[in-house]
Amino acid sequence: MKHNNIHDWAHCFDENLVRGVTIALLRQYQSPKEARKQHAQEVVDDFQYAGDIADVITARYSGRRTYPDFEQFFPEILAYLAQKYPTAESTNQ
Repeated sequence: MKHNNIHDWAHCFDENLVRGVTIALLRQYQSPKEARKQHAQEVVDDFQYAGDIADVITARYSGRRTYPDFEQFFPEILAYLAQKYPTAESTNQ
């Protein structure tokens, strides 16, 4: 991430979140090819969590009325990532 001028986890997550939302929106409003192209570009650019974030948004938020707004949904993203990428501390408990 250093070549992207990102030096801390908060900034890294923010960038991945924005890019994940972009991929999810492309999936919803553009062609599948455009969404795949954007996803591939994010991987090349080292935004490795963007696709996962897009996946959870697509599966659990887009087109649903379960949450009144994205802020209410946001903890779902964190829970999904925590489950998919457990830390050493969480796997030792």
